[in-house]
Parts: sequence; structure tokens; C-alpha cells
Amino acid sequence: MVSEKKRAKLLKRPDKFQENAWYAFRWLASHQAVPLGILLPIVLAAAGIFGWNHLQESQGEQRRAAIAKIDTLYTDSLKKTQETQNQLRLKVKEAEKQLSAALSKKAAASSADKKKTPPEPGPEEQTLMNQIAELQAQISKSTPDYSAVLEQYLAAYQAYPDKPEGWRAGMQAALIRTEEKKFPEAADLLKSILKTTGSDHFYQFQVRMMYIEILEQMEQYQEALEQKDPLLRHSKDQQLPMALLVLGRLELLAGKKDEAAQTFDRIINEHKSSPEARKAMAFRALWH
Repeated sequence: MVSEKKRAKLLKRPDKFQENAWYAFRWLASHQAVPLGILLPIVLAAAGIFGWNHLQESQGEQRRAAIAKIDTLYTDSLKKTQETQNQLRLKVKEAEKQLSAALSKKAAASSADKKKTPPEPGPEEQTLMNQIAELQAQISKSTPDYSAVLEQYLAAYQAYPDKPEGWRAGMQAALIRTEEKKFPEAADLLKSILKTTGSDHFYQFQVRMMYIEILEQMEQYQEALEQKDPLLRHSKDQQLPMALLVLGRLELLAGKKDEAAQTFDRIINEHKSSPEARKAMAFRALWH
């Protein structure tokens, strides 16, 4: 509980509107040509603008905090799976060590008996081999359970479909879909995000690159190449050679070898110092 003394002190502090009004008044004080008759409306309007900006910033922080909580759940699920896999790998390593020792012992005994053919694995060795195979199968099957996280990311995207926080939540949901090999669902989600990102170059580039990669996974090369113009339009600086390399690879996969050669040459000639230039040279050499 807040004491009466502390409460009185808190009540004496200016609230956010009062602070905004004060800053607005200070601005007007430096513009003394403003007629007194319109002073109060301007103060109120300026305070309203400052207040609106503060509200927008506060709401943005709330959205980021909400996404951060989901990110933590995502990371925790991933870490839990990695820990399980690491424990299984240690068991595989131990079983392989035992198998190697058992086989070495048999080989030494066979050599002492001057047998030319290598010894067949006995029951002990076969048990260890089966154990290793079972452990490796468990590692392959051990995947993160993202069901609850996916639901929350999708809900966040639906709640903020026209905000950067919503776009990032949608991208994370699409990433989970790709990990589940559900490429059509991931592609549909990214296509939806692209409609709301407008002229935001960062998200237009990131989302579109991801969308193209998924279309490539589904071998829909022509549809992926239809993204060429908007992708290049939103590619800035070092993003441009990255985009061109993806497009060149797509052109190659689509059987458009001449167009692919031109794209790779553009990277080599216009972006010589980029990491993509070396990759373009490798693609060019393979094509020839």
C-alpha cells in the first residue's frame, strides 16, 4: 500500500498530459509572435500530438514485449529439444565406443587364431549395433513441439497485421511451418504479410526472400521468378547481390540458362567485392 505522504508527493508530480502541455508551452514561448487568442488551442493541439506520439510509442513497446514472451517460449522449446538430442548423442558415442572395443577384441582373437576372414559380429556386438540404430532414430524423431508457440505467433500476427511486430510474428509462424515441411501454409502466410508491409523496405525484402525460398522448395520456379521486380525494387546496398544470386539460381532451375548467365555476370561485374560474386562465379563455371 502507498502511504498518504507518498501519495501526496505522487499527486504533486505532473501527469503525462501536463508534461506535454508544458513542452508545448515552452515551444510557444520561443515564438512570441503567436497571438494570445490562439495560444490555448495551439497548446492543447501540441500537447495532443505529443500525447499521441507517447501513446503510439507505449503501444509499440507493449507489442514488442508480447512478441518477446512468445520468442522466449520458442527458444525454450528449441533448447529443450537440443538438450534431449545431446543426451542421446552421448549415449550413441558411448555405445559406439563399446562396439569398437568389442570388435577390436574379436579381431585380435581372430588374428591370434590366424583366421583370414574378419569375425562376424556376435550377440553382444549386434545388441550394441541395434542400440545405436535405435538411439539415432530417436534423435531424428526428437523435434521441438511448437504447437502452442505457433498458435501464439499466429494470434499476434492477426492482432497486429499492419505493424512490424505482427509481421515478425507472422514470419516466425511461417518459419515453424517450413520446419514442419508445411510449405503451402508457410507460403500463404508470407503472401498475406507482403500485402500489408507496404513500402517498408526491410520487411518487403526479408519476407519476399523467405517467400521465394519456400516457392523454390515447392519447385514453383516460375511463380518465384514473378517476385523478381518487387524484390529488386526493395533490395538496398548489400541486399542487391543477395537477391540477384537467388534470382540467378531460380533462372537456372527454371531452365532459363541465358537469363541466369546474365544475372550472374551482373553480380560479378557490379558487385565484385561481395561474397555473392564468388558464388556467382562458381555457378557460372558449372553452367559452362
